[in-house]
Amino acid sequence: MNENIKLGFLCFAGEDFDHRAAGQIFASSKEKLTSLTEIISHEAVVLKSEDLQATIKKFQQQQLDCIVLQIANFPNGQLVMKFIQNFDVPMVVWAVPEPKGQKDLKLNSFCGANMVTSTMYKLGKFYKFVYGSFDDDQVLNKLENFIRSIRTAKKLRNSTIGLVGYHTPGFSNIAFDELKLSTKTGVAVHHIDLSELKAVMAEIQQEKVTAAIDKLKGQVSLNQMKDEDFQIYGKMFNAFKFLSKRYGCGSFAVKCWPEALNLLGMNICPVMSRLADDGIIMGCEADIYGTVTMLIQHFLTEQQPFLADMISVDRQDNTGLFWHCGNAPASLAANPSKVAITNVPCVFGLACSFGCKSGPITVARLSQDKDYKMLLAFGQAVPDEQVISGTSVKVKFPDVTNLMNTVIYQGFEHHFSLIYGDITAGIEDLCELLKIEVVKI
Repeated sequence: MNENIKLGFLCFAGEDFDHRAAGQIFASSKEKLTSLTEIISHEAVVLKSEDLQATIKKFQQQQLDCIVLQIANFPNGQLVMKFIQNFDVPMVVWAVPEPKGQKDLKLNSFCGANMVTSTMYKLGKFYKFVYGSFDDDQVLNKLENFIRSIRTAKKLRNSTIGLVGYHTPGFSNIAFDELKLSTKTGVAVHHIDLSELKAVMAEIQQEKVTAAIDKLKGQVSLNQMKDEDFQIYGKMFNAFKFLSKRYGCGSFAVKCWPEALNLLGMNICPVMSRLADDGIIMGCEADIYGTVTMLIQHFLTEQQPFLADMISVDRQDNTGLFWHCGNAPASLAANPSKVAITNVPCVFGLACSFGCKSGPITVARLSQDKDYKMLLAFGQAVPDEQVISGTSVKVKFPDVTNLMNTVIYQGFEHHFSLIYGDITAGIEDLCELLKIEVVKI
């Protein structure tokens, strides 16, 4: 899968203002952008029709994912409109500030950009706007977030989720519309029966089973696992790896209960935890939209998220407690030496058990209403003295009551994807690209 993106970068300027300064701005900006992604660019600022024709021809020969359109001074509006009409990819319009200490108007960049964005709006074109100089960190951060959102959208279009089984009985609220999901995000779903997983497990070679067991023994406490558990774990771990390659699935949404324990001989939770640390996104209870949310967070950060229930709210200290059976990647543990595979009573079997680390954390949930919407909240994961068996994290929010009421009264499903770091801006940019409503707390 080609996950790189191609960004077209050009600069418009007009001859009525300082186009030499515009050229210097363009050159310095181009150097900065090159550090973020692959750049396809015209050699100089676009001043005249012949410059524009050469740029259009060059850009049309490339499969551009997005374009940054810098307005370095007040440009020829007809040239800009002609360029815009030749391309149907997301664009960023970039205006630069007027130099300080100048007696005369030198650039008039903002007004020029205003003309351009107004034109794009009326033409129904997608655009983002940034304002600032090439050495402004805020500008570069906005551009970087946008590039990440473009890259994430591209990765989603190339993604296949392996749906193992179907959603857990009674969880009708997490049912999904396969065609609508594909139309909106490009994500494909490949259906795999639990019986196929079992059949593949039976064919796994013992040397691969042993290798998986040896790796597991070096990473977590296993004092409650029996010899037969190790064997089943090794087979199941490798079976998911095999199915991932067979069907091109970089992620799975798994019906992990109620029949998996009896059919496969062991809970899937410990395997899901270990696969997550190996870079395969694992969604619980066959929750497709929850798994898509995890993919979005993973693609934006290249880090590992986990799916959890919000099981408790404390209005006094503005915290919510997020927990699940034992599926979170062990790399998120507050104390790696205390990660253990233990019997978790509520799942009637083995699961990975630990408390998650502290730090900034983004909580999100893609949901299907009349159309798609995305719940988005940011908080701080804080130390929790009482760690419930399974995997859990306590998160402090600015207003947990608002979060609780939004979840309850807007019909959000009971699974939330959590990832460390503040990626709210990236998710908002992506949702704007995909025309998904953001419900931000």
